[in-house]
Amino acid sequence: MKRQARDALLRWLREDDDSRLEDLFASADQVRRESVGDAVHLRGLVEISNYCRRGCLYCGLRAPNAKLARYRMSAEQVLACAHLASRLGYGTVVMQAGEDPGIG
Repeated sequence: MKRQARDALLRWLREDDDSRLEDLFASADQVRRESVGDAVHLRGLVEISNYCRRGCLYCGLRAPNAKLARYRMSAEQVLACAHLASRLGYGTVVMQAGEDPGIG
């Protein structure tokens, strides 16, 4: 990010003038309306397992995290979640897990 853009962003993050913030929010809302409109698209996320064989420091699922209560959904549970999401009108459902050696 260029220094000038970074400085402008920092100024907005520190802004405490309500009228200026209202102008910013109105401008952002206008850009959102022009870009994606007012429709709301529901997206589902199903964590099918939180087991992981990796130790990535940024991730809460990492193998060395002994505080985490581990779980693994059965195939039937995964399908039930997908069917429920469909019935509830979710447009897409993402199924994800850690690198679980027990799935595959």
